[in-house]
Amino acid sequence: RAGVWKAAGRAWAYPNGELLATFAEGLFEQVVTSAWARVAGSGDDAAERLGRALRASLAAEVGLAEEHTFLFSREVRCPPYESSYFPGPHRRTQNLSQLGSVLKALGLRLAPETRDLPDHIGILMELVGHTQAREALLLGRDDTGGALTWRQVRRRILADHLGEWVEQFCARLKTVARLPFYPALADFTLRLRQLEREALSE
Repeated sequence: RAGVWKAAGRAWAYPNGELLATFAEGLFEQVVTSAWARVAGSGDDAAERLGRALRASLAAEVGLAEEHTFLFSREVRCPPYESSYFPGPHRRTQNLSQLGSVLKALGLRLAPETRDLPDHIGILMELVGHTQAREALLLGRDDTGGALTWRQVRRRILADHLGEWVEQFCARLKTVARLPFYPALADFTLRLRQLEREALSE
């Protein structure tokens, strides 16, 4: 599951040369589709639909980088930040401060070249993927206590930072997007979150 969360999280970033190459060369689709059956079961076609949307978007006249800017920059038609959906600047500042404390407590920090804030949808998804990878590593070492700690961190991130605003963001995105990729990524994100909530409730 960690690989899918991390790949989907990175896909929300601006498609620079490296990310665009993973899209164009089929690496992103390969990672997601190869792991999806293990995550969701063989009857779930969410990864297949995401792959089709990506290929259609890459073949369109409008480039993915241009579409990303159209949706998430300049006029910011679809803010990809959790804090953008809070009323008032105080709550937004408080949220960013809380996330900063979480990252610091986990021994994590954003890469220096990262232009996004820590409450960006993609960064939050990569953080979920990181907790899954750490939990799996510790379980492999028979450290159930350490693994449980990372599982609790993940539960908190999902509850506190990947809540109702994600639906609002995805709904807004679908009304203005010109290419099919980002709406498909939104559906994929919602499905991934649903599956993780179910896994954590077991």
